[in-house]
Amino acid sequence: MQIARFRGEYESFGKEANEVSKPADQIWDFISVNYQNWESDYVVPLYLTKRGIYREISLVVWSKSADDFTEFIINNITSNESINDISMVNLMEPRFFSIPKNLSQNIKRFTISLDVAPKESSFIFDYITNIKTQSNIVVTYIAYTYHQGGSILLSLLSGDRAYVEEFTSKYLDRKKGVIKTEIVPIIKSKNLATPKIWKDHVGKYFVEDGGREIEDLETYESWSNLGFE
Repeated sequence: MQIARFRGEYESFGKEANEVSKPADQIWDFISVNYQNWESDYVVPLYLTKRGIYREISLVVWSKSADDFTEFIINNITSNESINDISMVNLMEPRFFSIPKNLSQNIKRFTISLDVAPKESSFIFDYITNIKTQSNIVVTYIAYTYHQGGSILLSLLSGDRAYVEEFTSKYLDRKKGVIKTEIVPIIKSKNLATPKIWKDHVGKYFVEDGGREIEDLETYESWSNLGFE
């Protein structure tokens, strides 16, 4: 799995999440209208998000190879005049977790990027996977990234940023091997794949506590109806 992140011309860091971001919105609309025409046996769009702080649009896909993903971006998206910058991130060894089907409509989405000492990254990854969180935090997935923004990417749902900050302080910041963490709010999400597509292409990455694979199709339906990063 990979993420392509697009930033529009004149976008800048640090803006408030509720400010209008015209180039980013134009990129969002372009992908939302055309993504079905881009799907192939080699690349399948899964979901789309808009990241607060960085003012980026993130497109997550399943692809057969990095070359297929690069060709997909070049042939379908680089022509959009609103895009001024593109970065790509690999989601390696992702683990997706089951989520409640009846979540509050006010639920918010966040990602946490962790910069981790290389020799501790495997330990930290497994440690996070097995954290027993409270009801105000729902961990949705974790993956290795090993890029400039961090070693591990964690995605979660919560009703308030304060809960995410508490979770980060309690479980992550104080852990040996964690050098730095960054919380990024996801201010807009759109699912692009059907439950069948999720199961066919990403199903092997879904696990329950303890590592058992999830077989129930309802799990994928709850994901596809939610919208997330």
